[in-house]
Amino acid sequence: MADSHDGRGATCPVCGGPAVVTVEMLGGYREVKCVTHGRKVAKGPATRWPHEDATARESDPDTSHEAAKDARAMSGKHRMLALAALREAGPRGLTDFELADATGVAQTSIGVRRKELVRAGYVEATDARRPAPSGSAAIVWRVVAGLADLTSAG
Repeated sequence: MADSHDGRGATCPVCGGPAVVTVEMLGGYREVKCVTHGRKVAKGPATRWPHEDATARESDPDTSHEAAKDARAMSGKHRMLALAALREAGPRGLTDFELADATGVAQTSIGVRRKELVRAGYVEATDARRPAPSGSAAIVWRVVAGLADLTSAG
């Protein structure tokens, strides 16, 4: 049987609250569970959200360094906006285009944050499709059942 231990000091990437990290020593498996709402928010070897470590090469122009700084600063806020908008939409859900309208964040940016929420188990695709601005079908996304009444932090 693998040794494991619990540790504090992690932060839930969705609500910003405290999280507990459980590590199984033999397999290198890591799981993060939010203390606030009890949901698993990360597992496996990856323990950080994308863009938390966004960097620019030393040789990159100043604009690249500013973009990396902005990505680190805004990704958590945009995840919270996406989750709140999807929760408010209820079972009807939202397409990425509707999510962009609801949050005021560009569709390409909010779609990345929504994808992170899908990977964390907070959001799921429905069978529904609605027209995108181009007229093509767009996937409708919703908050996973049981999380719709999760109160947002901050």
